[in-house]
Amino acid sequence: LGADQPLVRSAQPVSATVDAITESFQPLAEDKGLQLNVEGNDELWANCAQDALEKILLNLLSNAIKFTPAGGRVTVSTRSGDNDMEEVSVSDTGIGIPEEERAAVFERFHRAGNGGETVPGAGIGLALVKELVLAHEGEVLLISQLGEGTTVTVKLPRCEARLPQTGKIREASTLEAMAL
Repeated sequence: LGADQPLVRSAQPVSATVDAITESFQPLAEDKGLQLNVEGNDELWANCAQDALEKILLNLLSNAIKFTPAGGRVTVSTRSGDNDMEEVSVSDTGIGIPEEERAAVFERFHRAGNGGETVPGAGIGLALVKELVLAHEGEVLLISQLGEGTTVTVKLPRCEARLPQTGKIREASTLEAMAL
């Protein structure tokens, strides 16, 4: 997401992207002993760059899985929100984020003190998520309870699909998302 790269938006199938990215994380979740679930509406379309939602989901799911202990649960949910926005939430039953650090987790290279030192990562995932969402005139919200888990909700502008969502379109979108 650089100044020299134009932001080209088009209708992106939210559910197909969520399904493909979540499916790619299924083996990692199973290896860690986590339940990984998807809930939501199959007819949502966001007006965003082709790879934006993929990058957002990759970062949110990676964090949720990293910071959720064995036996926990990660859920990706989609819904049609208010103000012409589509919502994608990633919720986990992980370690949570201390209240005093919640705003800072969206800053580059910040790592929460309650597990950041022991979990691999550079501290740029949530900063990238916020940059992508804001570049698309969206919102990102974080709710966290220490010891109980975290939910990050991303709101992206709604887009009416120009073509009907058929199995062929959904299949192509899934393959494109997996190519990331």
